[in-house]
This record gives sequence, C-alpha cells and structure tokens, in this order.
Amino acid sequence: MNWKNKLSLLVVILVGVGIFIYSMKDVPFHIIRHELADLRWNWLIFAVLCMLISLLFEGAIVYVLLKKQYPGFRFRDAFRVPLIEQLFNGITPFQSGGQPAQLFALLQSGIDAGRAASKMLMKFVVYQSMIVVCFLISLVAQFHYLAAKLHALSALVIFGFSIHFFCNCWAVNDHVLAFFYEKACWGLPKTCEAVGETRDLSALQCLFHRKNR
Repeated sequence: MNWKNKLSLLVVILVGVGIFIYSMKDVPFHIIRHELADLRWNWLIFAVLCMLISLLFEGAIVYVLLKKQYPGFRFRDAFRVPLIEQLFNGITPFQSGGQPAQLFALLQSGIDAGRAASKMLMKFVVYQSMIVVCFLISLVAQFHYLAAKLHALSALVIFGFSIHFFCNCWAVNDHVLAFFYEKACWGLPKTCEAVGETRDLSALQCLFHRKNR
C-alpha cells in the first residue's frame, strides 16, 4: 500500500468517525452504554461473519469468471471488486456508482474493458437470478404471512415478482451468460472474425454482430 492509498484510507476513517460523532452528539452517553451492555454480541458477530462470507462468495464468482481467460488474475484482485462495489454503492446516490467502480477496478487489474463489462453483466445476472430463486422459495413457503400483513397489496408483490422473474428469464435465454459467451467468442472465433472483429470482443458485442449480420 503506497502513501496515497494510506492517505485515502486515513481520510475515509476520519470522515466516518466524524459522521458518527456528529450523528450521536444529541444522544446521552449513559443510553449508549446501556444499549451496548444489552447488545447480543453473538448475533452481531454472526451478522458480520455472514457479510464477510457474502463478500468472499462474490469475490469467488469474479475469480471463476475471469480465471480462465486471465491465468495471472489473483483472488486478491477479485476480492477487491465486491469491496469497491459496496463502498461506491454507499457513497453515491441510489447506489449508482457500484457497477462503474467494479469495472474500473478490473481495468486497474489489467482486464480488457470489453471482457470486464461482460463478466460484470454475467455476475449481475447471477446475483439477480439468486434473488429470484430465494424470493420464490420464501413466497411459496410464507405467502400466507405476507397476505395477512399486506392484504390487497400482496397482489402488487406478486406483480413485481413476476416482472423480475420474466426479466431474469429473458436475460438467461438471450445469450448473456457465460455459456453463450464461450460459444460466441471462443468456440466460434470465425463468426466474430467474419464481421471484422477479434476474439477480444465482449460477449455482447459479438452477439450483436451475429444477430445483425
């Protein structure tokens, strides 16, 4: 870690501590001490471990997606990607900075821009698909609880889930995932070359040319 990174880390820590102190300035200290005494530390530690495991899995997904094309790509570089995503999701409005920050982090690691963009799209589709699967299981198992709490509004939940579900199905079936990337840009390199492109195209670029030949 060079001096610029150390300085940036110090600034982030100081800003975070300052925001915390400012937000807690009107809360009496004895209340904070009482709440900390009643805190269930085992559940807090468990929650932190779950967060770390989630970040490790996200890093592993990035590593698996890029390791084949970039043998020198390290897991440490892959683990940086979800950490940077969470940081920029937290400091930008509507969490709009996470995806560009991931792309920039991969570019810093020596990944081609087209490949980095296509892999991040694959990661996003995998993430959204798992959300749909988990929510579907919850919906089937506990829909009666949802209906009892929301009554007529539960129909809107079903409607929103249906849109999310069909959008994910479209993404999977429209050749966005890794399987089609391999077929389009590695298994069939002549297809890309026929439109004047190289094997370094991203999956979306290659598929676009294939559809519009």
